[in-house]
Amino acid sequence: GDGTTDACACKSGYRAGTAAESCQDIDECGTDNGGCGAHVRCENSPGGFKCGGCQDGFTGDAASGCVDVDECQMLAPCDPRTQCTNTPGSFTCGACPNGYGGTGLAGCMDIDECLTNNGGCDVLTTCSNVVGGRSCSACPRSSSGCGRTRHGSSTPSARCPAWCDAGAPIPTATAARAS
Repeated sequence: GDGTTDACACKSGYRAGTAAESCQDIDECGTDNGGCGAHVRCENSPGGFKCGGCQDGFTGDAASGCVDVDECQMLAPCDPRTQCTNTPGSFTCGACPNGYGGTGLAGCMDIDECLTNNGGCDVLTTCSNVVGGRSCSACPRSSSGCGRTRHGSSTPSARCPAWCDAGAPIPTATAARAS
């Protein structure tokens, strides 16, 4: 020979490869899903391919076509406190609302806001955990008369401004923790 290589013809489903490998498999599934159709599994094999069943999240068959499964309607996979959004072949769950920890998929659990910094309530009040938030008790009444502020300080508390004003309720609206 003259040092040139004659090109060999490859079988159907193969193409000419490198010098060390005369023919390489063509991945038919890598182009236009092998012609299998939208959302149909294309399975490459040496020298060929075949169309299989529907991809995950779709129902039907290769002949009649595959349609999206609405997991939100059929399975209700998300915590009821969150929004389920159907997507092609899947779904997403929204975030848990304020006052709840966890994920929309795994489940939302009430956070006990009172465990941290008395839930933001004044130190002279009682924090009570409620579902999705907390509430603070009323400021205590003074037993030592007007003019005396909490802890003997001359600076009033933000929530219980002065002992003589004690007994005024702290707003009882549930305060939810920001996520």
